[in-house]
Amino acid sequence: MSTNNTPAVWRTTLESVVPTKYGISLLAETIAEQVKAGEQEPLAVAIRLTAIESLAKQARELIADECQQELGRHPRLKAELLGATVQCVDLPRYDFSAEPGWAELEAQIAELKAKQKEIEEEAKKYRRGELPVKSCTTTIKINLTK
Repeated sequence: MSTNNTPAVWRTTLESVVPTKYGISLLAETIAEQVKAGEQEPLAVAIRLTAIESLAKQARELIADECQQELGRHPRLKAELLGATVQCVDLPRYDFSAEPGWAELEAQIAELKAKQKEIEEEAKKYRRGELPVKSCTTTIKINLTK
Protein backbone atom coordinates (compact mmCIF):
# COMPACT_ATOMS: atom_id res chain seq x y z
CA MET A 1 0.00 0.00 0.00
CA SER A 2 1.37 3.39 -0.85
CA THR A 3 1.19 6.22 1.65
CA ASN A 4 -1.19 8.15 -0.61
CA ASN A 5 -3.77 5.32 -0.58
CA THR A 6 -3.27 4.38 3.07
CA PRO A 7 -6.28 5.32 5.19
CA ALA A 8 -5.55 7.86 7.91
CA VAL A 9 -6.21 5.25 10.60
CA TRP A 10 -3.02 3.42 9.52
CA ARG A 11 -1.00 6.63 9.59
CA THR A 12 -1.91 7.15 13.25
CA THR A 13 1.00 8.02 15.51
CA LEU A 14 1.34 7.58 19.25
CA GLU A 15 0.73 11.30 19.77
CA SER A 16 -2.55 11.23 17.85
CA VAL A 17 -4.12 8.31 19.75
CA VAL A 18 -6.64 9.56 22.30
CA PRO A 19 -5.63 7.55 25.40
CA THR A 20 -9.12 6.98 26.76
CA LYS A 21 -11.31 3.91 26.64
CA TYR A 22 -13.72 5.85 24.43
CA GLY A 23 -10.95 7.05 22.06
CA ILE A 24 -9.57 3.52 21.72
CA SER A 25 -13.07 2.18 21.14
CA LEU A 26 -13.66 4.71 18.35
CA LEU A 27 -10.38 3.81 16.66
CA ALA A 28 -11.14 0.08 16.95
CA GLU A 29 -14.61 0.62 15.46
CA THR A 30 -13.11 2.63 12.59
CA ILE A 31 -10.69 -0.19 11.80
CA ALA A 32 -13.49 -2.78 11.95
CA GLU A 33 -15.73 -0.67 9.70
CA GLN A 34 -12.96 -0.38 7.12
CA VAL A 35 -12.48 -4.15 7.11
CA LYS A 36 -16.22 -4.82 6.87
CA ALA A 37 -16.56 -2.29 4.04
CA GLY A 38 -13.82 -4.06 2.11
CA GLU A 39 -11.46 -1.10 2.34
CA GLN A 40 -8.87 -3.16 4.23
CA GLU A 41 -7.85 -6.80 3.86
CA PRO A 42 -8.88 -8.65 7.06
CA LEU A 43 -5.78 -10.84 7.41
CA ALA A 44 -3.40 -7.93 6.81
CA VAL A 45 -5.22 -5.93 9.49
CA ALA A 46 -5.07 -8.86 11.95
CA ILE A 47 -1.32 -9.20 11.32
CA ARG A 48 -0.75 -5.47 11.83
CA LEU A 49 -2.78 -5.50 15.06
CA THR A 50 -0.74 -8.44 16.35
CA ALA A 51 2.42 -6.49 15.54
CA ILE A 52 1.04 -3.45 17.41
CA GLU A 53 0.28 -5.62 20.48
CA SER A 54 3.83 -6.97 20.42
CA LEU A 55 5.26 -3.48 19.90
CA ALA A 56 3.32 -2.09 22.86
CA LYS A 57 4.37 -4.91 25.19
CA GLN A 58 8.04 -4.68 24.25
CA ALA A 59 8.13 -0.88 24.40
CA ARG A 60 6.52 -0.84 27.86
CA GLU A 61 9.08 -3.36 29.12
CA LEU A 62 11.93 -1.29 27.67
CA ILE A 63 10.78 1.96 29.31
CA ALA A 64 9.62 0.51 32.65
CA ASP A 65 12.67 1.79 34.58
CA GLU A 66 12.29 5.30 33.16
CA CYS A 67 8.58 5.30 34.02
CA GLN A 68 9.34 4.34 37.62
CA GLN A 69 12.02 7.04 37.82
CA GLU A 70 9.55 9.61 36.49
CA LEU A 71 6.88 8.51 38.98
CA GLY A 72 9.47 8.99 41.73
CA ARG A 73 9.31 12.71 40.98
CA HIS A 74 5.54 12.83 41.62
CA PRO A 75 3.76 13.05 44.97
CA ARG A 76 2.69 9.64 46.30
CA LEU A 77 4.27 8.00 43.23
CA LYS A 78 1.15 8.91 41.26
CA ALA A 79 0.74 11.03 38.14
CA GLU A 80 -2.19 12.19 36.04
CA LEU A 81 -1.37 12.75 32.40
CA LEU A 82 -3.37 12.68 29.15
CA GLY A 83 -6.51 11.82 31.11
CA ALA A 84 -4.92 8.71 32.63
CA THR A 85 -3.68 7.95 36.12
CA VAL A 86 -0.29 6.27 36.44
CA GLN A 87 1.00 4.97 39.74
CA CYS A 88 3.55 2.63 41.26
CA VAL A 89 1.92 -0.44 42.75
CA ASP A 90 3.65 -3.09 44.82
CA LEU A 91 2.64 -6.65 43.94
CA PRO A 92 3.98 -8.81 46.75
CA ARG A 93 4.33 -12.56 46.37
CA TYR A 94 4.28 -14.44 49.63
CA ASP A 95 6.13 -17.62 50.58
CA PHE A 96 3.75 -19.91 52.47
CA SER A 97 6.09 -22.90 52.53
CA ALA A 98 6.90 -22.41 56.24
CA GLU A 99 3.22 -22.47 57.23
CA PRO A 100 2.14 -25.67 59.03
CA GLY A 101 0.65 -28.20 56.62
CA TRP A 102 1.21 -26.06 53.52
CA ALA A 103 4.14 -28.05 52.08
CA GLU A 104 2.27 -31.35 52.56
CA LEU A 105 -0.78 -29.98 50.75
CA GLU A 106 1.42 -28.62 47.94
CA ALA A 107 2.99 -32.07 47.49
CA GLN A 108 -0.44 -33.73 47.41
CA ILE A 109 -1.70 -31.21 44.87
CA ALA A 110 1.34 -31.78 42.64
CA GLU A 111 0.85 -35.56 42.84
CA LEU A 112 -2.86 -35.28 42.03
CA LYS A 113 -2.22 -32.92 39.11
CA ALA A 114 0.35 -35.35 37.71
CA LYS A 115 -2.18 -38.21 37.94
CA GLN A 116 -4.83 -36.01 36.32
CA LYS A 117 -2.43 -35.16 33.48
CA GLU A 118 -1.71 -38.88 32.93
CA ILE A 119 -5.45 -39.61 32.64
CA GLU A 120 -5.90 -36.73 30.19
CA GLU A 121 -2.96 -37.83 28.03
CA GLU A 122 -4.14 -41.45 27.94
CA ALA A 123 -7.67 -40.40 27.03
CA LYS A 124 -6.45 -38.05 24.28
CA LYS A 125 -4.19 -40.77 22.93
CA TYR A 126 -6.68 -43.65 22.80
CA ARG A 127 -10.18 -42.14 23.03
CA ARG A 128 -9.95 -38.78 21.26
CA GLY A 129 -13.03 -39.29 19.08
CA GLU A 130 -15.08 -40.69 21.96
CA LEU A 131 -14.45 -37.91 24.47
CA PRO A 132 -17.22 -35.36 24.95
CA VAL A 133 -16.17 -31.89 23.84
CA LYS A 134 -16.27 -29.47 26.77
CA SER A 135 -15.91 -26.42 24.57
CA CYS A 136 -14.37 -25.49 21.27
CA THR A 137 -13.24 -22.07 20.18
CA THR A 138 -12.01 -21.21 16.72
CA THR A 139 -9.46 -18.45 16.61
CA ILE A 140 -6.79 -17.08 14.34
CA LYS A 141 -3.17 -17.80 15.19
CA ILE A 142 -0.64 -15.30 13.89
CA ASN A 143 3.11 -15.92 14.00
CA LEU A 144 5.23 -12.90 13.18
CA THR A 145 8.54 -13.55 11.45
CA LYS A 146 11.77 -12.68 13.23
